[in-house]
Amino acid sequence: MDVAKAWLDYLLQWATYASVCIGQPIQAPACRPFWTLAMYAFLGIGALVVLVIARRVVSYRRKLGAALRAERDRATIDHDAIAARSWNADKAYVTGLSAAEMERRVREAVEQHHAANKPPSPVKVDKKLGRRRTRMGVPFLLWTSLLPGRKHEAVQEKKVSVTSFPGAEHCPPC
Repeated sequence: MDVAKAWLDYLLQWATYASVCIGQPIQAPACRPFWTLAMYAFLGIGALVVLVIARRVVSYRRKLGAALRAERDRATIDHDAIAARSWNADKAYVTGLSAAEMERRVREAVEQHHAANKPPSPVKVDKKLGRRRTRMGVPFLLWTSLLPGRKHEAVQEKKVSVTSFPGAEHCPPC
């Protein structure tokens, strides 16, 4: 609190000094340091404003130059590149394939498309245990027995011991 009071007193002294010097002529010996500081501050602020304006003008000139160069480059026409990339409807459907070969290729493409976009099956077969199960590991028979309209049959699973996997003897006890 004392630091804030000291700064406030210091600022009030400067405000009083500035108000006295504003009423006095610039050549007054007591106000010469105030006017010197004020002139340096005004010149510094003016220089900063000029630098910001100059920077923006230079930036805009560079952007304008780049835009004009890009427009000039776009104005040049490369007829060979346009001809190489243009689509010719007359040549598009001319092939040396028979109707049967064309039909076979279309069917293969459709089958590949269907195979690529087919969602994976939610049911997997556990080949080790010989039973069907879902992705989450819940037995398929248990899952289907919980559906509405089905009988709730008890499904017995084999209990697997924690130490029955290969290499269990090297693991620390739980």
